[in-house]
Amino acid sequence: MNILTFDIEEWFLSRNDEKIPIDKWESFEQRVEVNTRRILDLLDHHQQKATFFILGWITEKYPALVLEIDKAGHEIGYHSYYHFHIDKLLENGTFKEDLNRGLGILESITGKKITSYRAPYFSFANEPKPVVEALLNAGIKNDSSIIARGGKQAWFQHAEPFVFAQGEQQLFEFPLNRQSLFQCVPVSLGSGYFRILPLRLITQMMKKSTYNMVYFHPRDFDVDAPFSSRLSLGRNLLNRIGTKQAANKLDILLSEFKFSTIGEAQDILSTNPTEVPIFKLK
Repeated sequence: MNILTFDIEEWFLSRNDEKIPIDKWESFEQRVEVNTRRILDLLDHHQQKATFFILGWITEKYPALVLEIDKAGHEIGYHSYYHFHIDKLLENGTFKEDLNRGLGILESITGKKITSYRAPYFSFANEPKPVVEALLNAGIKNDSSIIARGGKQAWFQHAEPFVFAQGEQQLFEFPLNRQSLFQCVPVSLGSGYFRILPLRLITQMMKKSTYNMVYFHPRDFDVDAPFSSRLSLGRNLLNRIGTKQAANKLDILLSEFKFSTIGEAQDILSTNPTEVPIFKLK
């Protein structure tokens, strides 16, 4: 099972993006439209579909881009409104408000119910119950906010799709799986890792795994990423490394592998529910 996803956000967002005041975002060069359309052209060429997790701020600013993604037959998911860490939204009690606001805008534009969610930074909370309850109450059916990295909770160690059960309701979880490079370095199948690692190594890792969650951002394909003094030197360098080859590498990947959206993957798993692990929340 190979799933292809894109997090649609601007190039200047990163681990320290909350240090940049939201009212300063407009002062940055806006590049999400041109880079997202590069992605759409590649997918159209290979007749492949993907799940696009779109930021609420992007949705309001570029409704025509959202419609373009939707009309191309791709699945649209929600990626929070301002790219805030999910723990911050829970601490200040605004997680439900954030969900309702962003989902409402996406659904008003597409005319469709949005059922997929991904938290910024894959920042699923250590205590899943309040997150799962809020997502289910908002009509979300599947989530992709967890990195399989080990931990005390059994579900944090799970590197393949599973289900959170809250009473009679179920939320399908599609974690970001990681593979071990040289038996010691954990790497993910997407974004910076994709740009840096040789394509042959990436395809070898994918062929060895029965489940691959591949993810990208529009900035991964931006060959002219601006330099900004508002960003750290490390972030400025990371915004450029491997971008010139990224589109060509994705082009080859799309020709070698068949991908699905998260919604399509959920439909497949739903036909064999006994094969999907269930974690019941009390």
